[in-house]
Amino acid sequence: MTLNREEIVKANIQLHTKLSTVYNETEPHFYPENQDVVRNILLQLKKETQGNKLLDIGCGTGFILNLSHDIFTEVCGIDATKAMLNRVDTKNGKIKLFEGLAEELPFDNESFDVITGYSFLHHLFEVKDVVKESFRVLKKGGKAYFDLEPNKDFWLEIKSIKDMQANQFSALIQREIDSVKSTAERIEKEHGIAKEIFHKAEYIKDYKHGIDPNDFKTKAKEIGFSQVKVEYYWYPGQGNVIREQSKETADMFDQLLKNLLPNSRYIYKYLRFILSK
Repeated sequence: MTLNREEIVKANIQLHTKLSTVYNETEPHFYPENQDVVRNILLQLKKETQGNKLLDIGCGTGFILNLSHDIFTEVCGIDATKAMLNRVDTKNGKIKLFEGLAEELPFDNESFDVITGYSFLHHLFEVKDVVKESFRVLKKGGKAYFDLEPNKDFWLEIKSIKDMQANQFSALIQREIDSVKSTAERIEKEHGIAKEIFHKAEYIKDYKHGIDPNDFKTKAKEIGFSQVKVEYYWYPGQGNVIREQSKETADMFDQLLKNLLPNSRYIYKYLRFILSK
């Protein structure tokens, strides 16, 4: 199937218009413990850049905006879906919203100290275009932060075994396989969104199988970023270990797996990127 950027944007607007009223209640990244992690990253970015202006690309209903408006003097958000923007709480008076495309940011060169994009890149048709625009509007010495992106190594591994005979995997891995197989069907059943729309809206994950961190790093440096930090995180069963044993035990396993990188790269579900200009 041959697709183009316009089709991907249209699918995202259709999907997120439907999900806008339940997004804050159904997305796991709104869990308090995750918000604490992200807020600490934002505080660190503020400290490292000493900047006052933040732009959140693909801001949705305001996940990053709500965590950062008391950290930065000026906070802007841009999204292609008006229904999502309508859900952003702007009562604090510091948040400015823009309806538009991430590939065509309506801002001057070197306008922002920090740029963020949370669970956003995999909804694009082409990641490089947005990284290029981020570099353009970022001030020298600024940072770009992208998070909760699907690790291509993990998703390829899961997809390679999803059609194998059932019941030969642990419950943890079977749950990941079922997620790959059934998420689109669940969304269609619960929200009346056609499976094809969902797959197009998650184009990078569902058609390109996620983001290759080495490819991302290479492209970002070609664009001009001086440094690209890549972090792998969240292995299958990590939540179980936290709930059934302790966070300390989960962290111990996490550190062991990180010590085994790059051999353990296919175990981690998500990627986090911090780019320096």
